[in-house]
Amino acid sequence: MRIRPLGLALAAAAALLAGRAPAATRVFVTCTDYGVSGTLDDALDGAPWTHNGSVAVIGSDAISRYHEGLLYVVNRQGGDNIQVLDPANSYHLVRQFSTGPGSNPQDIAFASPTKAYVSRYESADVWIVNPQTGVHTGTISLAGFADADGLPEMARMAVVGRRLFVALELLDRANFYAPTGPGKLAVIDMNADTVMDADPAAPGIQAITLTGPNPTTQVELDRRTGKLLVGETGNYGVNDGGIEQVDPVGLSALGFAVTEDSLGGDVLAIASSSESGDACFAIISDAGFNTAAVKTHLALHGHTRIVRQGAGFVLSDIGVDGDGLIWLTDRTPGAAGLRAYDVVTDLPLFGPPIATSLPPNGLAFDREVAVGVRPGAAPPSLSVRAIGSNVFQGSVSFEIRGASGSVTARILDISGRTVRALAVGASGRVSWDGRTASGQPSAAGVYWLQVENAQRRAEARVLRL
Repeated sequence: MRIRPLGLALAAAAALLAGRAPAATRVFVTCTDYGVSGTLDDALDGAPWTHNGSVAVIGSDAISRYHEGLLYVVNRQGGDNIQVLDPANSYHLVRQFSTGPGSNPQDIAFASPTKAYVSRYESADVWIVNPQTGVHTGTISLAGFADADGLPEMARMAVVGRRLFVALELLDRANFYAPTGPGKLAVIDMNADTVMDADPAAPGIQAITLTGPNPTTQVELDRRTGKLLVGETGNYGVNDGGIEQVDPVGLSALGFAVTEDSLGGDVLAIASSSESGDACFAIISDAGFNTAAVKTHLALHGHTRIVRQGAGFVLSDIGVDGDGLIWLTDRTPGAAGLRAYDVVTDLPLFGPPIATSLPPNGLAFDREVAVGVRPGAAPPSLSVRAIGSNVFQGSVSFEIRGASGSVTARILDISGRTVRALAVGASGRVSWDGRTASGQPSAAGVYWLQVENAQRRAEARVLRL
């Protein structure tokens, strides 16, 4: 059982209450041996950390995105398609559609239930598709931002309000894909489906010019500040990049919040966390191509500590689940799998990693991945949250939303054992006085309230002092 010092616990409580993202209940893992195909695994996001291996066959180079109850698997190099899977129906294949022969899709972002955008690495055109049918409904050209080879190398995307931000790597294919200059973020008005001008004072239509080259990572929203975060890898093996802040309203790059020099290597992946103040997590690769998961505080511009050190190029993705946990994919031979850590203390939540069907490569969670909340989005069918602080000594109360029919509630410890069953009141609230089923005070540590109805399960995490 993990016990936090009081100061850390109170800091965690304050962070959990500020700018919190929706919490996840499941972790989706794209796995691959970089051979012919890959697999999709899923795991319970919390105790008892159950895992289902190979729930679907996917491409060998894939990422996944969750949207309105469905999982969209973007099969990139050699796949050129998107699989739509239903996690609530044994990962049944709902549909699969092409993104164009040889297009090498990189990401999908959603504007509405019937409109989504696909970035395509081997093309200068963003595709507009109907995600409910897979039909290609329109094209937006980014050719005006390309370098000499005619391609802008569009990669990851993010939505803020009605704006779509598309990362452009701008690489020289004739020179081993070396960066040709600073990376950019193209901005698309999703109402008009036109490219926005980030610098009206300059002639022509301008993208946001970043400080460093080669923006390869996720584009994340810092929910405390409303700024976008993007990791710029630059030239591999050279500390010429960093994690940059971008103003999505003023359409301007604000410079590196932390440089690769401070991080200790090339930025490969990032994940922001409102649950622990201004902390940002990253995977970096040092001069010897050894990867590490690190934690940095953006306000301190480089105060970094190592969460996990890998031996070799073995850590591939990192994500924060919205409920105070960091998830990490570890491809270490003989010890590959999923690892989880507390966002405040950086302590591991379990010992050996959760083994996956193939070495894990990418992460997604069953919460919306768009960084802007779409007006009118349907709330989850079942959710639960602590009323007031997530940290308590005497008792704690919870609010259950979206409950229909009979709802059961129980307290679980970190190993997944039931500590106590609780009665759900007519108002949709439930309370726990910190005692076990036998009436004894429970030990200090982390617990989960798990609620279930006939359709869904939801959890809330609390710390008893």
